[in-house]
Amino acid sequence: MTRLKEVLANMTPEEAAEGIAAAASEVFPLLSDEQRIKIITGMTGGPDTDKVSSMVHL
Repeated sequence: MTRLKEVLANMTPEEAAEGIAAAASEVFPLLSDEQRIKIITGMTGGPDTDKVSSMVHL
């Protein structure tokens, strides 16, 4: 995880977000709905709401 953070720190915010999104698109299908919701709400810092939960199903 430390190596990943180092790589992301050397990217622009846009590049880092695109890289994370590309990696997540390969991993998220392997996770349960609960795990995806936990990760998304952890990244956004928001509560587990219907709006956030619905994003997971996109």
